[in-house]
Formats: sequence, structure tokens, C-alpha cells
Amino acid sequence: MISIANQGDGTVVEQASLSKCPGELKFGDVDNVQYSVKMSGTTGVCKPDYKSRLSNKQGVIQCTFTLTNAVSPAYQTVLEINLDYGYMSQKAKMVKLKSFT
Repeated sequence: MISIANQGDGTVVEQASLSKCPGELKFGDVDNVQYSVKMSGTTGVCKPDYKSRLSNKQGVIQCTFTLTNAVSPAYQTVLEINLDYGYMSQKAKMVKLKSFT
């Protein structure tokens, strides 16, 4: 089981949604993280499929691997996790506008 979390103050959005203004974002654009997971160069079967939805800034990915080259039941190897997401944050600042008429 792989746990992921947004530990910042911004909002996780799909990469394709980065060009949108915050008011244009739809439910499906927000809190989705696309991912790929490999172990020993082998792609596993993961749930949810290729995309994890964050709930309360947290998500879970569960993967199962069939390793045919395993020398023993327990061994060390590389687990490769790639996360693909965009990130939006905003900053507010008060400005005073003057009229020149």
C-alpha cells in the first residue's frame, strides 16, 4: 500500500487543468493524481486504476506484482513510483485604485 498526501497549502489539479482559472475548475479536475508504479521494471496491477483521488488531502494506491525472476521470497529491489499532477496556490493582496479623471 502506498500513501500519498498533499502537505502544502495549495490545491492538487490534473496537469491538463493548469491553464484554467480556479473558478473554471470542475470536480474532476481537482484532487486527482495520476501515477505509475513499477517494481524490478515490472508494472503491477494497481487500484485505483492509474489515478488516485485525494480525500482530505490524502490518497492510497494498492499494487500487486507478479515477479517471475525472484531468487527468494524476500529480497531487496527498487520500487519506482511516478506521480503526475499540477499544483495551484493563490496569494491575495489588497490594492488601491485611483481615478485619473
